[in-house]
Amino acid sequence: MKSKGQVEEIHPGQVVYVIIRNPHAQEVANVQEAAVVQDLEDPNQLALFLYETYYLDAKHNGRTRFRFSINDNYIIKYFEPGRSRLHDRIEAAVKIAKAGLSTGIYYCFNLLA
Repeated sequence: MKSKGQVEEIHPGQVVYVIIRNPHAQEVANVQEAAVVQDLEDPNQLALFLYETYYLDAKHNGRTRFRFSINDNYIIKYFEPGRSRLHDRIEAAVKIAKAGLSTGIYYCFNLLA
């Protein structure tokens, strides 16, 4: 039996629920299912895999816009550490667009390369 405030040990393969707040309206939040996975960049760490398909079935009423940053690998590695890889971002953006939802792309390139 766990005492109040004690956290259960988390392992890859478990499903957890994440509360996602809207940064523009703090009173708005969604609860989303996520999978616990091994971090792709550091196998000694765990990461959360959020199911983007959750959004495909939600009732958006024409008010939801999805935005993705599609940056080169240098920008992702040094300015967005721990974020999704380029291929995964593109794959998610394509799924959202194919579902008929408003999708936008932001791009930042490395001027030093």
